[in-house]
Amino acid sequence: MKERKSEDDKAYRLTPQQRNTLKLMAKGLPNKEIAYRMGLTVSTVKQHISGIFVRLKVNTRTAAVVKAQQRGLIDRK
Repeated sequence: MKERKSEDDKAYRLTPQQRNTLKLMAKGLPNKEIAYRMGLTVSTVKQHISGIFVRLKVNTRTAAVVKAQQRGLIDRK
């Protein structure tokens, strides 16, 4: 059982850029504003969001934020 948990923990590891993107998503910001605040292109933000979806095994921004908060990856509001 421990082995499964460590596999899950690895799946939830986000890069610093993904974590920052997720925090801004949690504030309800659109991709364009996230890109501006992070000094990135919108395309790069979309890539970060896709990576977040894969790692958290979700399909929507809302689900990503909720799951990240439940897992303690970002602060709850």
